[in-house]
Amino acid sequence: KQLALRAGYNYGNNPVDEHDFDGVDATGQPNFEEVQGNDIPTYYYETFRIVGFPALIGHHITAGIGYEFSKSFSANIGYMYAWGDPLEEEGTSIIGQPVELKSELTEQSLEFGLTFRF
Repeated sequence: KQLALRAGYNYGNNPVDEHDFDGVDATGQPNFEEVQGNDIPTYYYETFRIVGFPALIGHHITAGIGYEFSKSFSANIGYMYAWGDPLEEEGTSIIGQPVELKSELTEQSLEFGLTFRF
């Protein structure tokens, strides 16, 4: 009754699609993507999309323990580990050179809390 054990798992699907891209067209001119009504070079768009948006966490595991010392005081500790599959793309830069982009992320968190009720 005084001891609480906690565990959990969460899965979230990756919101970023993986695809290859061409930074230039057949004539060597830069390709463009429309983003919020503005044309930006495809290479810059893909670089920002992959490297600038690394929140590719798919899996979370959590564990925790809590203990109620009295009705007015308790302590809790928790741990979270999160990971996802890397996102990798190949394409060409704005000057036609081959380029590979990769982004991956892992996270860890340790929490400690005290509760006072009055």
